[in-house]
Amino acid sequence: MREMTFIVLNCNNASPSAYIANNNGGNVINTNIYIPDTMVQLKFDIKPVDSFGNVMDLKVFGLPGNSSAVITANQTTNPNIAFDWKPIGGFKKGQYNFFVNIQDDNIPLLSSQTIAFTVHVLDKPFSINSYGNSESKISIIPNPSKGNFVVQHTLDFNNELSV
Repeated sequence: MREMTFIVLNCNNASPSAYIANNNGGNVINTNIYIPDTMVQLKFDIKPVDSFGNVMDLKVFGLPGNSSAVITANQTTNPNIAFDWKPIGGFKKGQYNFFVNIQDDNIPLLSSQTIAFTVHVLDKPFSINSYGNSESKISIIPNPSKGNFVVQHTLDFNNELSV
């Protein structure tokens, strides 16, 4: 018979996340970006975030053809991914997915998350941006396959939305 001792540590960790920033066109909703098929080149940054301020290790896979994702400052607390896509023959209508895996180094409880990013290439997109102040924005994006629209409206707490 063996004697065992268990040590229980009070520790926690949250999975890292990421968002799209510095895009050169289109509308961003979470990890989706909607662009017209008339664009020549799409560029944006992916900014990983770890709420505990841990060092993060990034990996990118499943990129669309003729695109690149350059990771800078990997294995630091402030890495960045620069996505660049200039398809040969132009953008073709459809959805294009790629994935980013982010792992933090929180000791003793590591966390890893894979996030899907989707580029939606639309044939007749448009957007309306209304800036009453820095907190207000309206984006209207057509969904050609369903004949309707996705509407996103962000307000600060002093505004009211009436439809």
